[in-house]
Amino acid sequence: MRLQLLLIVCTALASYNACALQSESDTEKVICPHGPAGECYSKVFQPSGEWENVRLGQEITAGLHVRMNLETGEREAKLLSPDDAIENAGVQVVLVENGSPITSHDGESGNVPYSHKPNPYLTQAEHVEFGDNLAYVLSHTKIKTEIGNHDGTLVAALQNLEELAHEIDFGLALAEPAVANKLMTLAESHDNALVRSLAARVIGSALRNNGPALSVAMPVTNLVSRLVDALSTEADRGTRLRLMFALSSAVHGRSGQTQFYNRHGGEVLRRHFDADPADQEFMARCATFVEDVVATGSPTTAQAELGRWCSAFQDKLSSDVITSVDARIKVFSSLRQLRSLHAAYCPVQDSFLAWIAAKADAWSSSTTGTAELDQEQEFGARIAEARHVIFGNRKAGRKQEPQPKPEHEHEHEL
Repeated sequence: MRLQLLLIVCTALASYNACALQSESDTEKVICPHGPAGECYSKVFQPSGEWENVRLGQEITAGLHVRMNLETGEREAKLLSPDDAIENAGVQVVLVENGSPITSHDGESGNVPYSHKPNPYLTQAEHVEFGDNLAYVLSHTKIKTEIGNHDGTLVAALQNLEELAHEIDFGLALAEPAVANKLMTLAESHDNALVRSLAARVIGSALRNNGPALSVAMPVTNLVSRLVDALSTEADRGTRLRLMFALSSAVHGRSGQTQFYNRHGGEVLRRHFDADPADQEFMARCATFVEDVVATGSPTTAQAELGRWCSAFQDKLSSDVITSVDARIKVFSSLRQLRSLHAAYCPVQDSFLAWIAAKADAWSSSTTGTAELDQEQEFGARIAEARHVIFGNRKAGRKQEPQPKPEHEHEHEL
């Protein structure tokens, strides 16, 4: 099945008459990429009624249809026809399958289309910038840095895409399987850690809070499985954090979570969570991931994971190896969520009860009662509040023990 994503920039000629007209001197300017002796062509793209390739360095006048062919990595443009003028200004993202446009994509249930109204405020310049950078990334076939080349152009292209990916329209284009797979190849295989890191950031930014992009990418790619595998082998700390960001963005929905559990994603994350020396920032991101994904998922699917994370969080907290206050707060918050929603799968350890009691007592005796609590005080307040409500009082059992009767009661029994 041939699947091709076309970005079509639709702009009415009436809105850009002043820009659309070019002077004689403009059209006479030429580009000679191989020097004066080589082939030259006009600097300004000369449109016709048919789709034509936009050559390297050519300027595109306003009021044209411009599309990017993701199969070839080339931009194409033509004059607007009456059938094309659907809006005064706007952008339409169209999936083309076997040459015919389709207006929806099967969702994760296999029959749920996504709905997306293109953003009419995106400028033609933004679309051209996006198309140029994406075309370069798609045309980049090497996964090793050549001698004397520090991948500067590729890095710049990925940085630009990451900035643009937050826009839903561009995120949707980046989620198209051919593009997502290319970005994932860079994220898992390129020998430059910066390239791997940036590719992961582009994936995460494209899918973050972007339902249409997830609907396009997840059913037909193994993106989550590949992100888990990349995390399993990634040695660079910064890249691991970016892969974690991408995984957090991609895992939502049935397809993503199924891939995560089938690929033993929890084991991979815990291996980094338990690493020595501890990566405090990665620990915090793991905790947030568990709170957002594992704790809110189906207990049937995640039953074993619930217990393992519950134990891992208690071990780390009670051993006081988490030195970052932010990481401690996030790990404790995730543990509390697990305990609140899945108490049956999250038994409380005696060592943790002793630790939480000591921490709560220490906070109670040192609190100043001021309105503005710093992070340490915030952590102590959370512990004190959750001590009895969520985890129970380790001394509560004493209330159930038989108490010796007063002597006067024994006298009545005689």
